[in-house]
Amino acid sequence: MPATRSSTAASQISPSVIAPTYNETDNIRPLTERLFKATRAAKLETELLVMDDESDGTAETERLVGALAKEGYAVRIHVRRRGEGKGLSSAVLLGFELAKHGVVL
Repeated sequence: MPATRSSTAASQISPSVIAPTYNETDNIRPLTERLFKATRAAKLETELLVMDDESDGTAETERLVGALAKEGYAVRIHVRRRGEGKGLSSAVLLGFELAKHGVVL
């Protein structure tokens, strides 16, 4: 029989979710809403960290993340400047450094 996690154990997990983005403005709201619907149902304190690579949509992504944060979502954005690297792997590594929780996805 598979082990099950108690609701007490689940409530002790607080993940930071890193989302590397480049021209992903249209996907930010659906990602945020789905992520927090699931994590709130599981009683997980979660943050979403959007790591943006200065794409054409960066300004709109920043605006959208700000609006989502005002709506009560624990979401924030870090726009990576040229000196911080480009690409998926460096976005994830920088996200590890910026995450506020000990569990990082």
